[in-house]
Amino acid sequence: MAFTKEHHINLLKLAEQQFRLACIVRVHAALETLPLDAPVSQSFGKHTSTWEEFGLRQDQIEYAAPTLEFVSTFVMSSAMRQAFAEHVPNARNHKNSNVAAAYQIARLTRNAFSHHMLVPRCSIDDDCKNRKFEVGEVIRLDTSNLDGQPLRWDHYGGHLAIWRLCQWVRFNVLDDKSPVDRVLPERPAIKVIKQGNLFVRKIGDLSSDDG
Repeated sequence: MAFTKEHHINLLKLAEQQFRLACIVRVHAALETLPLDAPVSQSFGKHTSTWEEFGLRQDQIEYAAPTLEFVSTFVMSSAMRQAFAEHVPNARNHKNSNVAAAYQIARLTRNAFSHHMLVPRCSIDDDCKNRKFEVGEVIRLDTSNLDGQPLRWDHYGGHLAIWRLCQWVRFNVLDDKSPVDRVLPERPAIKVIKQGNLFVRKIGDLSSDDG
């Protein structure tokens, strides 16, 4: 059963929110400020577990968080690809080159993860090999020599590029509207700047000594 445009818009928003959550988790994992409290006990059906078995150590979180952030891009690619499949006839050959490129980038990144979620590998169709797919200033994927190679963020401009593409698809393909009165999140208590995989945390203000 195909979903309506509105349903796909909401699914893309959910995928974007999951991605944002994964990025925030990674920040706190790197800064060692992520709470490590697992349920003391949990159960469902015939299965149970306790915190001793289910909880994570700091070193495990630091290992898992970047992977969680990476895999969350697959959710956005998959959601975009499905929206195209159900609401954009012949997206591969769409008369709008941006729409066609958006479809191909979403499809190719999604296909890479479908081979192995934790070790995505590019599988480029013959008609897509040695081509450049570009959506304005949002994202660019050059498939030259990518077939069979592990998928990396720098292939398409970084993890934020997929997030921006997801937003672009919502607004330019599914006709979503910007919220009139968006409620802002709480201001960060810990001031962090992230550039690539580098985290910089503001510790305090430098005071000037006029004496």
